[in-house]
Amino acid sequence: MPIPLVTASLMHDWPRPEAAFLFLDFDGTLVDIASTPDGICVPPDLPDLLAGLWHRTDGRACIVSGRSVDDLAQYLPDFPGDLYGGHGAQARIAGDMRDHHLAGSPAILQYQAAIRDFVADHAGTLAEMKAAGAVLHFRNAPDLAAEATRFAEQLVEDDPDMVAHPAKMAMELKPADVDKGGVVSSLLRDGVTPLFCGDDTTDEAGFAVVNTAGGHSIKVGEGETQARWRVPDPATMRRVLKDWLAGGTQ
Repeated sequence: MPIPLVTASLMHDWPRPEAAFLFLDFDGTLVDIASTPDGICVPPDLPDLLAGLWHRTDGRACIVSGRSVDDLAQYLPDFPGDLYGGHGAQARIAGDMRDHHLAGSPAILQYQAAIRDFVADHAGTLAEMKAAGAVLHFRNAPDLAAEATRFAEQLVEDDPDMVAHPAKMAMELKPADVDKGGVVSSLLRDGVTPLFCGDDTTDEAGFAVVNTAGGHSIKVGEGETQARWRVPDPATMRRVLKDWLAGGTQ
């Protein structure tokens, strides 16, 4: 059954911002994906939108991203809310930094070195380092998708503490006990309805928790998903959030 697109009439089922907890992915959800992680462009309307969401939800609006917290803070320097990076392996909560216990460990450093070596030998691929993992990007070398995927999977296949997770034109190495669903679960509270907006396979864990909690999950873009709603692109997602703030709900 096709997932319905978000419309003004469907938004009548959404809670008011004052009764919601909003979880937002970043790349592909609030900003368009670029050919490289540092090639994104933050829309000029995004900072004010995020500030408005944070205030109207009484501080219950956070970013939950695969990026590092430092990256998120660089692109969103004025965002007053909490930032969860590395899918929850890293967090800035009320200004305090928290890292996964594997961050900077010898095993992580070894995996990062292996990813760098792969990139050095495969033109068009790109390495992105995280505090507790790494990402092997092949967006600019799609013919290497299968080889890069096998390499990442084999790299951690004997390590029960790590997984190789597929993302959009990338493979990410991250702690096995970390995902966006865990972030949502840790913040759920009675009397507040969760909403989760994301675009990638790494967001599906968040969608699952929100759906079970009776909340609203919104998929940005195409692809198989368990989200309840869909919007076509980040520009539409931002517009939907603006309408929500303006009173497009009951």
